[in-house]
Amino acid sequence: MIKGVLFDMDGTLVDSMKCWYKSGFETVNEFFKEEEFSMIHQLDKMSAAEIMDYVEENIKDPIIRDNFSSVWFKKMTEYYKTVLVKNHVYELLGKYEKLGYRMGIATGTALPLAIPILARTNLLPHFKFVISEALIGHSKHDPEIYLEGAKRLGYKPEEVMVFEDGCHGAKTAKDAGFYVVGVYDESSAKQKEMMQAFCDIYINDYSELL
Repeated sequence: MIKGVLFDMDGTLVDSMKCWYKSGFETVNEFFKEEEFSMIHQLDKMSAAEIMDYVEENIKDPIIRDNFSSVWFKKMTEYYKTVLVKNHVYELLGKYEKLGYRMGIATGTALPLAIPILARTNLLPHFKFVISEALIGHSKHDPEIYLEGAKRLGYKPEEVMVFEDGCHGAKTAKDAGFYVVGVYDESSAKQKEMMQAFCDIYINDYSELL
């Protein structure tokens, strides 16, 4: 029986994935020429946290490495000022609150970036907590962030429903015993069939759950 819900944020609650890729490419292009930095072609295979880790690991110049994160953070902060909540999210959250579900957010985005957009869009009051990959110390290729979310909700994994737009996060949660809802996002459209194969359900729009 489902008693709690964990939501991813980018691409799941808010329509922000295209902004992550735009800001990521802008930052990479600001620091490097394409021919001297091959990872530019790998950005769309990684989460935001993994992109940051990969870039920082592969930048040898410590001054550039220190500046890269700061520049990307500033660019994404500006993008987040205009990002919108995905359609029918508020209605679904209201439904789940009436059902008595406890809800939390498990995001790959650093909390100094995540909290302001959640506050601006008035999403924050609906959730008991927000945890990030950086806070937990593991990416979503590891189930720890979902297990910690379930622990904070006070439930077992099988009692928690996880909403994810990204394939690797959804698969990790499913393998860890959670009920998983795959959420369509333009950025992960090419993964749709793969996600439909292992998610408990897959939705194109939140109206399907109302």
